[in-house]
Amino acid sequence: MILIYHQQKKITLLQDIDLLTEDLSSCAIYQIDDLETFDLFDVLLVDESVNLVFLYKNENELLATIKKQFEVIKAGGGVVFNSKNELLLIERLEKWDLPKGKVEKNEHIEEAALREVEEETGIAQLQLIDFCCNTYHTYLHNNMWVLKETAWYFMKTKQDNQTLIPQTIEGITKVKWVKKTELNEYIKNTYENIKHVLNQAILQN
Repeated sequence: MILIYHQQKKITLLQDIDLLTEDLSSCAIYQIDDLETFDLFDVLLVDESVNLVFLYKNENELLATIKKQFEVIKAGGGVVFNSKNELLLIERLEKWDLPKGKVEKNEHIEEAALREVEEETGIAQLQLIDFCCNTYHTYLHNNMWVLKETAWYFMKTKQDNQTLIPQTIEGITKVKWVKKTELNEYIKNTYENIKHVLNQAILQN
């Protein structure tokens, strides 16, 4: 299953409708038979449903087709825990978020994720542990739709007493460690794709 967040819509790509975990009555479901004729924007223009589900025999091939209809930007981000198993959050534009940023030229995605966490939070001596998940969300930039593909990685630091420094030039106003038991309060004021990552973090740690 692959999720794409487009404005207020959640777009789900999957092979089998039986894998869908949400109520079918809340979804508009499309069976895709021919990728050559599929245009996501054709559907977006006419279907006002909040949840869209596209069924195709290979969800990765369907994603590849959708990517051709956007400008794709790749980014890396960190799901960072300290020795107390607290999670590192940032506040940007009055919403709670996770540190992430674009991959630079000739930079590996893991390197980008580590660099962005350090730059946006001031945390150093990070250890990349494992891959967490990918998220996809869209936004409009210079009259062009962009699909941002972010690869998230679990990271750890033993330096709990490091000074947290928000990268204000990137609109970050706060950086803080949050206990897992308190995460639900922060999830209420974040983006849908970040909710997905935070839920993965809760389940896997």
